[in-house]
Amino acid sequence: KIKDKGVKIGYVTLHVGIGTFRPVKTEK
Repeated sequence: KIKDKGVKIGYVTLHVGIGTFRPVKTEK
């Protein structure tokens, strides 16, 4: 259960990180 939660959080963080950093880099 804990491992599954960690994987889910890591996956969401990865997607959010890419989606957040890409536009900022393009704007600047």
